[in-house]
Amino acid sequence: VETGDAPTVLGAAADWKGPADGSFAFATGHDDEHFVLDVRVRDERIEAGDAVEFFIDPRPARARHDDPRLRRSTLRVVANAPAADGRSLVEGFLNHRPLAGCSATGRRRADGYDLRIEMPIRFFGNQANPSPPDFLLAGMLRDVDEPGAPAAEILWRGSPSIRERNDGYAVFAWSE
Repeated sequence: VETGDAPTVLGAAADWKGPADGSFAFATGHDDEHFVLDVRVRDERIEAGDAVEFFIDPRPARARHDDPRLRRSTLRVVANAPAADGRSLVEGFLNHRPLAGCSATGRRRADGYDLRIEMPIRFFGNQANPSPPDFLLAGMLRDVDEPGAPAAEILWRGSPSIRERNDGYAVFAWSE
């Protein structure tokens, strides 16, 4: 899936010049231990502060529908653009607390960068619902064009309230 030509842009929206300036596509997958996001970012200039961020609401469908506010079970993962050596700082959060076991690797390209983000799959369930059949997901690219400047925030799905509500998130189903 990808952001397209006319995504919602928050933050320093006036600095965003179109998909070549900042856009992303991604694919999802999993094994028995990890949920995986393979991300391809288009960005004409990589700066400190460039990152991708994903929001995941793993609650049962009825709970997500009845209360779209992001709750304690919300997962969030942020991965910075990779350094020249391929390392990427990644942080995962559950209930606004650090989530152990997340990792990211990547590489820079002439027109952006690629990332592979992994997070423990066990955090998608809970005692009452250990293996939810599906989950909601939205993504955001933070694109800084000048050192120290604020980021344009390019959304894939979600809404301007992406950090507080699951409005507009996409449904992803687990597959074998």
